[in-house]
Amino acid sequence: MKVDKGGLNRISKKRVAGTQRSEKELRFSDRRKLGGWSGRDGATLSEMARILAKTCSSLKEVPDVRIELVDGLKKEINAGTYKVPVEALAKKLLPLFQID
Repeated sequence: MKVDKGGLNRISKKRVAGTQRSEKELRFSDRRKLGGWSGRDGATLSEMARILAKTCSSLKEVPDVRIELVDGLKKEINAGTYKVPVEALAKKLLPLFQID
């Protein structure tokens, strides 16, 4: 008896194709049953994610360095007129050295 390998491959391919198609159909029908799936993918963001996204986009508009402030301080330092605000500096440093 002679076995034709080509015939087996054609049958196997048809079975595989049929299986894949039925799996896709099952997945589609399952999605529809679970959440009223409309056939289109989508995503929703939580309120916190929306706030975070707005905050990030707002921060991108703010420059990292306030050039006018830096330029003013440079001029004062170069002219020798800059005075270190000792009390303000101490108030900011004091919490770093407090022991509980």
